Amino acid sequence: MYPLSLSPSLPISLYLSLSPSISNTCFVFHRYIFEISRRYPKALVVVILEATKNYNKILETCCAAADKDVCINEKATEAKKKFREILEEQEYTCYNLKKYGKDKLHALKFIETHEKFVNANQETISHIVKVVVHIYEEICKGNSVEVLVDRIALSQYACEHKDAISSNIAPCCEKPLVERPNCLATLENDARSPDLPPPSGEILKETEACKSYTEHRDDYKESFLFTLTRNHPELSKLIDLEILHKYEQLLEKCCQLEDHVQCLHTGEEQLKSYITKINEVVKNNCNNYKEIGGYFFQNEYLIKYSKIIPQAPTSKLIELTEKVAKVAEKCCHLDSNHQVLCALENTDKVIGSICSYHEEHHTNKQICHCCDSSFISRWECINNLGPDPSYVPPPFKPKTLDAPENLCSPNEETVQKSKQSLLSDLIKSKPNIPDEELAVGILAFRELQTDCCAAENKKECFDTKGQKLVEQLQSGHITE
Repeated sequence: MYPLSLSPSLPISLYLSLSPSISNTCFVFHRYIFEISRRYPKALVVVILEATKNYNKILETCCAAADKDVCINEKATEAKKKFREILEEQEYTCYNLKKYGKDKLHALKFIETHEKFVNANQETISHIVKVVVHIYEEICKGNSVEVLVDRIALSQYACEHKDAISSNIAPCCEKPLVERPNCLATLENDARSPDLPPPSGEILKETEACKSYTEHRDDYKESFLFTLTRNHPELSKLIDLEILHKYEQLLEKCCQLEDHVQCLHTGEEQLKSYITKINEVVKNNCNNYKEIGGYFFQNEYLIKYSKIIPQAPTSKLIELTEKVAKVAEKCCHLDSNHQVLCALENTDKVIGSICSYHEEHHTNKQICHCCDSSFISRWECINNLGPDPSYVPPPFKPKTLDAPENLCSPNEETVQKSKQSLLSDLIKSKPNIPDEELAVGILAFRELQTDCCAAENKKECFDTKGQKLVEQLQSGHITE
């Protein structure tokens, strides 16, 4: 039995589409709190509080609007989007904590915190990060109340030491105690102080590295990250992590040699070459996106992902590749430095979704191998995969042709999704199809769609002409 006769299947969007009167506003508001808490049991108390606060603002604004339904639906869409982004970020971090461990999370949060408070000293950054990592450990265990208490305590520390951290946090410190953590977490990164020394082109410390690394390993790694992020603000945090990973490997190798300085110098050149290579990959992807547009860019990735993860449902592959296209849309209009940073960090979240899906469903060995790699290496690994060699393709029997109402829909998004489903099914049945044959097949399906959607009996047209085309593609005897 649910309180207030609340149906467990009632969507949250319904609560956000209600137009409550003054008398039932409180009733609807509490139903919303209950429903969002029940639907998202792992959501933090502070996140739910923020969501309900936003909901209250929507009610205040829209209940006074002329068209309440339109107002609420528009504002609810944006509110739900922000809420889901917060939850996805939480899931992404918890997955990485579980997969890569506390040390990697510490390094990642150290980079993020130093990027946000670039003028703070290493000791202050280190203190904040230790608390942040502990908070994430509690988040991932579901200890929501302890998280609330720890976040408030951290915000108190930040406000007490705002002169040493950042002048930008002062407005957050004027807010009510429970609102401070979210305010601090969403602050923009500080501008670099002119009092700081100018960035250096050096990546590695070559002269005293081995002595410091041997005697104070953890402190040295943190000091290295501090200097790296301060000297190279243009680098993505994922590249910073990969540099740290490769640097540790280099130190283990070079510090055993007599001429360790020259060994480390060679390693620096390799790292610079590696960074250039990553930048080129992002640049080429963005150029391709700008040239062909979001829909066809997504389709290119749909072809690729249908080959390398054919075990995933077509709907999942469309969802993943849609995220890739949104990354390009978000990042490719930025300048070259921010473009790389934005693309890597957002693409890694898509890769994280792939690896998380694999952990639940055990797709195939090559995805397993890639997901066991380090942060940025797993992106490179998946990017370089070919068709899954262990996969036995099924016959080509596209279900899309059984639903002409979707292929002939007046809604363009419905049509595009149907065509993408058809494309993915074709690739799954013929993962090694030559590009020329695929191009001819796509054109043939386009002509089929045009002819049959104009036919009086659409289903009969798709059943007869469509089946003939399917047989031609299955046999490989399709011609222009």
